[in-house]
Amino acid sequence: GRRHYFEMLKEYKIEPSLPHFSALLSAVVKSGEPVEAVAEEMVSAGIEPTSEVYSILLKAYVNDVDKCAEIFRIMRDKGVQASPSVYRGVAEALAASGDRAAAMKVVRTAE
Repeated sequence: GRRHYFEMLKEYKIEPSLPHFSALLSAVVKSGEPVEAVAEEMVSAGIEPTSEVYSILLKAYVNDVDKCAEIFRIMRDKGVQASPSVYRGVAEALAASGDRAAAMKVVRTAE
């Protein structure tokens, strides 16, 4: 699917942009496929992830709290301001790991 998507963009001479990558990442997350390849393609195309992209990545790793913490750290290190959806993604990962107290703390931080 992903390869076909980029072949279509090339065929119609459309330069992939942030909205293209965001849509593709969302579709990949919903399908349950790994998101790393799409994220790497986005970065190699010179497109910097936004808060929306980080939120999508957090959804992909909701059951891996350590990976979500890494994604959040990378986002903060790059100076990207966390949106409410990012905080929600972190809280969901913490709740999924059983750490409801930490999840509630993140929710209160986002308010």
